[in-house]
Amino acid sequence: EADIAVLVWSSEAEELLNGQAIAGELSEQAAEKAAAMAEPEADVHASAEYRTHLAKVLSRRALKEAHLRAH
Repeated sequence: EADIAVLVWSSEAEELLNGQAIAGELSEQAAEKAAAMAEPEADVHASAEYRTHLAKVLSRRALKEAHLRAH
């Protein structure tokens, strides 16, 4: 069976960021909330813990990119 990417929407991260500048600690907190929403499964390629960590890293990168594009 092929791996399928799943989009996860974090309303908690959205509420945290709403009306705020995306930067520093706020960005880190939002990335943590987004990663907490992920419910990855482990397989032969990666553990669930690694995939949760990856969700946080990718969320942080996406927020940084959004901030750079907005300014």
